[in-house]
Amino acid sequence: MNVRSVIETVRELGYDSMRTDYIEKTEEIYSKIVEILDRAEVSYVVKEFPALAPEWEWELKAGEELPSLPSGLVSGEIEMNLKDSSDLRVFDFPNVNFNSHLRYFEEVSTPIFHWAPSISTSKKAVVKILEKGKVEGRLKVKVRPVSLKHLLAGNVENPKKVFVVHYDALWKGVIDNGLSVALFLNLLEEGKVKEDAVLFLGFSEVTLWPKYWEYSMMTAREGFRDVLDNSEVIVVDCIGYKGTDFISDKEYLEAYSALKEEIRVFGTPMKYLLEIYHSTADDLNAISLEQLEKDIKRVMDELS
Repeated sequence: MNVRSVIETVRELGYDSMRTDYIEKTEEIYSKIVEILDRAEVSYVVKEFPALAPEWEWELKAGEELPSLPSGLVSGEIEMNLKDSSDLRVFDFPNVNFNSHLRYFEEVSTPIFHWAPSISTSKKAVVKILEKGKVEGRLKVKVRPVSLKHLLAGNVENPKKVFVVHYDALWKGVIDNGLSVALFLNLLEEGKVKEDAVLFLGFSEVTLWPKYWEYSMMTAREGFRDVLDNSEVIVVDCIGYKGTDFISDKEYLEAYSALKEEIRVFGTPMKYLLEIYHSTADDLNAISLEQLEKDIKRVMDELS
């Protein structure tokens, strides 16, 4: 197992490409995961559940078109409410938001989704909005039914540990969560996952029914209850960037607690992750090779 092979798998899965078609991207990544597992003759079980996911159309202007991404789950006109989204509060009124923790001035990030017409823009664009003193924007949200697929691979009968990784990604997604997915696919391919299992979660970033984070975890819990109840559960989310460790950030723990009350989460602490979280900068350039090498070793040390 080495850093190069993990990064090549990330490329194969398409996490370095900027895409706003979240539904199609998720479905394509799932198909590639299945293809890799079939090629390696790895045992797996799939559980499917109905879900609703968003498709977006949007625009944002302040005299000129501004770089932007959708961050709302409700259609409507955007209003001149500038909000910092880095505190992860959910708003229920029309807004334009920006992530003040974002590492790059020109990049756009959607740390959180709002139950309102909402569009995210860059810190640089916020300056233009303030200069103009007004903003024009609209968001159209189309709700589409999807087949949510979770896949358990490896020792699917009685694993000692279940490593949980979500395979869906917003916009790009190398750190969140392509490297984790690629690492475990490589471990499965190479036969290094012997007594454990890997649970690949789908549509965990955003669904519209009943809650946009928890539903993926709830359905995975329903589909693999016996396995999860009788094994240690370790979530691996956002490796290869900065400060990776077993963490206690409530945002992680609350989101994944629907899987099991007692879990461990190995990933990037939120104070660092917000620098690139759900952003247009979450690409191959964001990888710390030194950190990724350490993270691969620590994950392999956790295997039974």
